[in-house]
Amino acid sequence: ETMDIDDTQVAGEGKTLDQFDCELRERVSPYFMDGDKKLKGTGQAYVVFKYQTDKDIIEDVYGRGKRLKHPDGGEELSFSISPVEPPNVQWWYFGLSEPDRRKRMFKFAGKLALLVLFIQGCVTMPYNYFVVWPYSSTGTVASGVKVTIAGIILGNTNWICFLSNYLTAEQIGYRTKDWLYIFVLISNTVVVYVLTGCNTILTSAHFVRHSHRSYIGPKEYFEM
Repeated sequence: ETMDIDDTQVAGEGKTLDQFDCELRERVSPYFMDGDKKLKGTGQAYVVFKYQTDKDIIEDVYGRGKRLKHPDGGEELSFSISPVEPPNVQWWYFGLSEPDRRKRMFKFAGKLALLVLFIQGCVTMPYNYFVVWPYSSTGTVASGVKVTIAGIILGNTNWICFLSNYLTAEQIGYRTKDWLYIFVLISNTVVVYVLTGCNTILTSAHFVRHSHRSYIGPKEYFEM
């Protein structure tokens, strides 16, 4: 006897199938009753069959001219084969529970933070300390081959970080790509601030040092 995803989840939570079904019904019932949570649709829906033979039977019946009707309604239902799956849905993560998804998010976010710290410590900070800061101390700006090479290295490390963000988001287990893209947007924004933070701090320190000021206001910040 085989076990599907629902059986595995029920066994893991120590519930009977009846209890599991009752919880699911209570959770989705407001979606079909009058109220704020009632679902609003376009009149179209995707049907995912468990077996190929079930789809073939429906297609054969509809192809012979017989019309399909919903058990709770009298209107006829049209039927057509979809050439593609909904682009926003990731079916393979539907069996992943919410606690497991949170664990994955914290795990992969931690790995991403370690990658950013590694890049900061091994690439960004050495470049600023050994190249940018000596020039800034003399009142000049770094230029030439060393800056070009550093720009290539920093550009590639940034690209690696952004690519890691996307690959990380894909492994977290979001059921729809909306949340995947939200994670990518937030993580990329944080990474940009972290990666540019070192440059901003050094530039601010240089400005304060040469202007003999103890602070930087909004006006000075945007003038840098």
